[in-house]
Amino acid sequence: LIGLVLSGIVTMALPNHIPQDRISARDVGTAGDLPFHTLGRHAAHLVSADPASAFHRFVEGQNELLCMLVMVVAGGSLYICATGSIPLALSFMQAGLSPGAAFVFLLVGPATNVTTIVMAWRYLGRKTTAIYLAGIISVGLVSGYLINDLAPHHGLLSMPAPSIACADCGTGAGILGWTCALAMAGAIGAAAWIDLRMLWKARLGGGGGPKTLMLPVDGMTCGHCKATVEGALRALPGVLRAEANVSAQRVELTLGKNAPSPEALREAVEAAGYQVPGGDAPPAP
Repeated sequence: LIGLVLSGIVTMALPNHIPQDRISARDVGTAGDLPFHTLGRHAAHLVSADPASAFHRFVEGQNELLCMLVMVVAGGSLYICATGSIPLALSFMQAGLSPGAAFVFLLVGPATNVTTIVMAWRYLGRKTTAIYLAGIISVGLVSGYLINDLAPHHGLLSMPAPSIACADCGTGAGILGWTCALAMAGAIGAAAWIDLRMLWKARLGGGGGPKTLMLPVDGMTCGHCKATVEGALRALPGVLRAEANVSAQRVELTLGKNAPSPEALREAVEAAGYQVPGGDAPPAP
C-alpha cells in the first residue's frame, strides 16, 4: 500500500507523458524533456560549464549509467519490499527510466537498505559488507545493461504513461479503474473489520479480555518476512492479532480464549523459516 502511494506521488510530481509514436530504442531527443532521459545532460551542465569540453560530452553520454547509479542510491536507501517496489519502478519508467535501470531498482531495493548495511558493517565487518554491496551493485548494473541491449528488439526502452481523457471517464477503462480502486478499498476495510470483530469477541468472552505477548523472532529482514511471520502466527487458533516489528525483531501478539501454548508459537515460527531465540519456550501470556 505504501508503494502504491509513493508511486502515485512520483507519477504526479514527474513529467511523465511519452507519446506512443515517439518511443524509440535509444534516441533521448524523441522523448522530450522527461527527467530520466535528460539526466546525463543536466549532470554535464552541473560538472562542466563548457558544452564543447570533452568531459562535458563524456558525462552527457553516460545517461544510462547515471540513471542506474541513481537507482542504486534510491533502492539502497529506501526500506522497501519486492512487491512495494514494483509500482514505483513503473512510475519511474513512465518518467523516462529505461527497463534496465528499473531492474536495478527492483533488485537493489529489496536486497538491501540503510539498516541492513549498518548491521552488516557492525557485525560482519567492513570487508564482508563491501563484498556484499559490490556483489549486489555489480550484478544489478550488468543485468541492467543486458536488459537495455535486448529491449530495443522488442521496441521499448521506455513506456508511455496511461492517459484517459475526461470525455472517456465513463468508458470501459474508467469503469475498470474505479472497480479496482473500490475493490482495494473494500479489501482494506474488510481486513480492518475482521480484526476489530475478533478483538470485540475476545473482550466479550470473559477471562479478563485479550492478553498481549511479546514474542522475539530472529531472521526478519523485510516486509515479506514480516507478512510471513504474521500469517503463520495468525493461523493458530486463539491468536487474534500478530504485528511484527522487523527492526526490533519481535512480534506483538494479542491472544484470546484458548490461546496457543508457547511451544505451538515456537513451532509456527520455525515452520515459517524463522527462529525464536533462546533455548526455552517463550513465556506464557
